[in-house]
Amino acid sequence: MSLKYAYCRISTKDQNIDRQIIAVKQFAPDISDNNIFVDKKTGKDFEREQYQEMKVILEHISKASLKNEPIELIVEELDRLTLKYLMGHTDISVTSNVYTHLKLEDAQREMERLERIEKEMKKCAK
Repeated sequence: MSLKYAYCRISTKDQNIDRQIIAVKQFAPDISDNNIFVDKKTGKDFEREQYQEMKVILEHISKASLKNEPIELIVEELDRLTLKYLMGHTDISVTSNVYTHLKLEDAQREMERLERIEKEMKKCAK
């Protein structure tokens, strides 16, 4: 069992945060709503209220965890450079080597998610 947290962000009024939140809850149905952090702000810097709050909480938990309980951070969309920054890595190769593990179940879940998105897009197009 792991502690689950999620971060969702949109940067324009045209984007819909609900899509990301739904994807997070499909991926981790047992995640608490209190553990989903949402920002509606540009991604050009990391001065985002919810991001900063989440970062403080995760840093505190990781330092205080005596049982070394795994912490799972779920982000619906994230580029590797942002992940590098979040994890505090100095070299992108560290990020690439550490965060490239996928299980068959992860790939299957992603394919199912893409199929659901495709169906929704077809419904909207009608």
